[in-house]
Amino acid sequence: MNTKIKICGITTEKDAIQIANLGADAIGFIFAKSPRQVDIEKARDIISKLPSFVSTVGIFVNQPMEYMKKAIEYSGIDCIQLHGDEGIDVCEKLYPRVIKVARIKELDDIERLIPFSHVVRAFLLDTYSKKGYGGTGEAFDWFIAKKAVNLITKPIIIAGGITPENCLIAVNEVKPYGIDVSSGVEISPGQKNIDKVRELITKIKKSDI
Repeated sequence: MNTKIKICGITTEKDAIQIANLGADAIGFIFAKSPRQVDIEKARDIISKLPSFVSTVGIFVNQPMEYMKKAIEYSGIDCIQLHGDEGIDVCEKLYPRVIKVARIKELDDIERLIPFSHVVRAFLLDTYSKKGYGGTGEAFDWFIAKKAVNLITKPIIIAGGITPENCLIAVNEVKPYGIDVSSGVEISPGQKNIDKVRELITKIKKSDI
């Protein structure tokens, strides 16, 4: 098992390059309203400095199609992570770049993803929270995520409350395609703790051997 690692909420070139050099598979840029938000220009600048084989992901929440297409073209991001209430029609227009996020509250939330399977590359399961659409640091029931891995044919990425301390529990319990980490490796929103990033990546890569 080669668990993919995405570090999300990157806001500085320094963090991005260090994290890429530590072996992260993907780096996420939040274009939606958030303490970790970056603009298209900043993302483009950071992406231009990254190694060629690191994937980049843009995170959007219920934003206009025109803006998303502009962000994709100008910044150079590889994939789009739709974190809001976007429907199948939106995913279809942006396919095949789409990762669709589901905010998980109960097992029934998993079954609602099945109709999206033909218009997404992967699903990301995150915690349902009244605080916002992501980056809350709250974990959800990984038993539900495990069910999703068995039920859905598309790759499953898990997020929500993953830290260096619990990452192996999450990976071993769920066996996801990948994990998405943001607040669990931060000093403050948008500022990553590189020591924590290193610890998390090292643990997961060693467990994959």
